[in-house]
Amino acid sequence: MWEDACRYTRSRILHPSADLCFKILVGMFLMVVFMSMALRRFSWRAQLILVPTAIASPLLAIAATFGVMGWLGVQYNSVMSIMPFLVLGIGVDDAFLLLHSWLKWTRKAGAQTSLANTMAQVMEEIGPSISITSLTNVLAFGIGVVNCAAMPS
Repeated sequence: MWEDACRYTRSRILHPSADLCFKILVGMFLMVVFMSMALRRFSWRAQLILVPTAIASPLLAIAATFGVMGWLGVQYNSVMSIMPFLVLGIGVDDAFLLLHSWLKWTRKAGAQTSLANTMAQVMEEIGPSISITSLTNVLAFGIGVVNCAAMPS
């Protein structure tokens, strides 16, 4: 009887986790497909660099944030459950903004402008938007982590 109870409990715990992992993997696959379609103007070699980099940057930020919060002893709560998905979405959106601006300035300037000057123009145009979204994310999640009730175990 004890083994049946353990098996039932284990299945009730593992089934939703496996279902969630499957949904996350499907979502990541769809994000890669969407980004590849959106970046079709670039060569396939550029896409092999741009797509993983655009996804890896927010994922590394999420991993670093959870690492620092764990190191500081911050207790896990409900805001931390949704944070990775929102940060990933906003991070990929920022990558699209950068790439769109890059394409616009390279078309406008052509071969006359240096790489550093083009990057300066891109950051001048897109930098405030990225800075504001990053600052509001830090403030919102910081307040949520400090003020939210811990998740029940």
